Amino acid sequence: MPSYHDTCPLCGSEKDTRATRCRTCWVGACPESKRCTKCAKLLPVGAFRIRTRRNPRPRSTCKKCECIEQRTRSRDNPEQRRATKRKWASKNPMSVKLSALRSSCKRMGLSEGVITLVIERFKTTSACDICKRDDAGTLHVEHCHTTRTFRGLVCEACNHGIGKFYDDPDRLRAAADYLERHRKEMHQLGA
Repeated sequence: MPSYHDTCPLCGSEKDTRATRCRTCWVGACPESKRCTKCAKLLPVGAFRIRTRRNPRPRSTCKKCECIEQRTRSRDNPEQRRATKRKWASKNPMSVKLSALRSSCKRMGLSEGVITLVIERFKTTSACDICKRDDAGTLHVEHCHTTRTFRGLVCEACNHGIGKFYDDPDRLRAAADYLERHRKEMHQLGA
């Protein structure tokens, strides 16, 4: 039989000396609420993350306190945080690519519907929309800078090429004509 000679720090009633609080505070005032062990506030169960192990139940600290604790841990241990991120990134390369793609689309000002379209297209194709090469490396989101509309996924070389010609189709056609003319001249010379 436990000896109840200690007092609960939350409500002041008697508690077991081995416990951190009394049974009433442990369970909460009602089944829909729970007391956070960090901030000692009585909160609805929805304010707690649910454990995902064998016995799914709310965690002991609320989401807000967990967030504060995580920020503090990350700030105090930057090397460990970086190592953890690198380890996760090496195990999840596709998630890293999709996350980078999503952030670059948001920076470009594309709408959420267009971003979803870009991601679905990225998952299904690995070839550049212009040169059609599969081995082109990382695909970039090509978009119109004035209207902010998505045009396609292109390799770095094609993306730079379009940029160097200021997104002007007339300049690109003139460059293509120049190359064709030069190719014919070299062919006529026998080279």
